[in-house]
Amino acid sequence: AVVDGDTIAGQAPTGAGGYPAGTEATITARDIPGYEFVQWSDSVTDMTRTTVVNESMTLTALYNHSMIEIPVAANQWNFICLPPLGDRQYTEDLFTYDGLTDVKWGIYSGSRRAEGRSGWETSESFNALQGYILYSTTAGTLKINAYVDDIRQGDSNTISAPLSAYASGHTENANWNFLGNPYSQGFNISAFADAGIESPITVWNGTAYTTYTPGIDDYTLRPFEAFFIQK
Repeated sequence: AVVDGDTIAGQAPTGAGGYPAGTEATITARDIPGYEFVQWSDSVTDMTRTTVVNESMTLTALYNHSMIEIPVAANQWNFICLPPLGDRQYTEDLFTYDGLTDVKWGIYSGSRRAEGRSGWETSESFNALQGYILYSTTAGTLKINAYVDDIRQGDSNTISAPLSAYASGHTENANWNFLGNPYSQGFNISAFADAGIESPITVWNGTAYTTYTPGIDDYTLRPFEAFFIQK
């Protein structure tokens, strides 16, 4: 089986082998944890197929990496954003904490910040496109039990998130939103400038905050990296 250009050794389809000419061979692509079967090398999309063998032939099962995985560093805030999964809603059973211990989730309240209070709150609910801090006493991986191809909003590759206004008597406390890059690939903030968004974003590098301005600074958000932005 070939996965993203790499071969998974020892995973021959069931039914592979020698057959007399003119006989039917039924072969089935194997279930491989963490990967999604896509198609055979001749574009047939059925995992189990029956083929009349008239000559020597090679069929390769093609897979995509399926599990959404987000690396988590130990003993620090990890800024993450949960991607949309079509019509699916997030529940605790979608998460696997691989190597993580004493896991804590937090969200940021723009309304509390507008009142001059700390915006951080603990969270036990999960929503797509919202930014979160994730804390663990050990390094590991947050695994979301969904296919990477599920990251979408409707039938479009464009994902948009509303920005909320939180009025405050102090400009520095007003209108803070905690969002993030919902894609499984890096996202350069120049795309914000192209869309007319000029507000700076603030990211956390594990020890300190850094601010970048679209159209001026060059910065690529990591996959699923959360950031602050003022409306």
